[in-house]
Amino acid sequence: ETAAGPSPPPASSTESEPSKEPENCPQEEEEDERWPHGGYNSPYNYSRRDNEFKSPGSGYSSWTHSWSKHWSPKETSRNEDKPTGVGAGLENLGNTCFINAVLQCFTHTVPFVLGLRSLNHHEKPCDRDMESFCLLCALRDHIELSLHSSGGVVSPTKIFDNLNYFSSFFQRYQQEDAHEFLQCLLDRLESCCSKLKNDLSSIDDCLVKKVFGGRLVSRLCCCNCGHVSSTYEPLNDLSLEIEDADSLSTALESFTKVEKIEDLELNFRCENCKEQVSVEKQLMLDQAPSVATFHLKRFKTEGTYIEKIDKHVDFPLELDLQPYAVGNERNNVSVTFAATIYKIT
Repeated sequence: ETAAGPSPPPASSTESEPSKEPENCPQEEEEDERWPHGGYNSPYNYSRRDNEFKSPGSGYSSWTHSWSKHWSPKETSRNEDKPTGVGAGLENLGNTCFINAVLQCFTHTVPFVLGLRSLNHHEKPCDRDMESFCLLCALRDHIELSLHSSGGVVSPTKIFDNLNYFSSFFQRYQQEDAHEFLQCLLDRLESCCSKLKNDLSSIDDCLVKKVFGGRLVSRLCCCNCGHVSSTYEPLNDLSLEIEDADSLSTALESFTKVEKIEDLELNFRCENCKEQVSVEKQLMLDQAPSVATFHLKRFKTEGTYIEKIDKHVDFPLELDLQPYAVGNERNNVSVTFAATIYKIT
């Protein structure tokens, strides 16, 4: 399952298993003129129940405007101004469900597509000239073709033929892990974007960090004196245990719950009281990403035995990340994150 929505920060999730082939979704009867260029009038991108985006204090237009200042395409034809519905279905080229799931997610993630279009890649030397394959070109070409082929079928041939570009462990026609592919793709994409010297240099973060980047904080509280130490870690996705969770909310609660560590062999020594102590550990969101990606861990290992956790995980149409973030008094944590969930795996 995955979640995404254009305002406020959307969310998405992948599972660590190949997916069924995505199905083409019905096109909406009425077009939404607020939707970005290139075909985003998708029933999966925001809630149709109230025909509006729910946001405390700010609506879709203000959030889109903040993105448009940096991510708006320089040249757009009149045909691209008109929403064209959801993107095309993707052909299975032989155990390519893990590729298709990630590409479908990218295709329908508005900030990512706007950012990709804004890179002005053709104004700079292309990696394809030296390496025969350019990820920026391949992603852009695939997404644009998909968005302009609504109701049809598109083959992700360029990505499939260059699996070794992402990792030497990926083999064509073999079942691979969608989450691992996503991570490798984002790493490669971040490397590509760092090479570009264009107008994007005025923005603090590259495309990957701007869209998917967030930050976790790990807090250790001394059970002896109460001293708290914090460690920060960047993130592009959250991996959630679901063995004891039947919903996304429950999995997030488990991820952020306080854990007491009393094993003295771990040798926790408090920097304040200088004693070897038990500690309470908690992971929380310190900086929320614009697009939150959740990886549902569907496999557990016991020795050499691997078992799949084959059960339904419920998810809401609107997801509030506030309970899983550090205090609201921090300026970098929004009050509410509402998102619409859609299925990619």
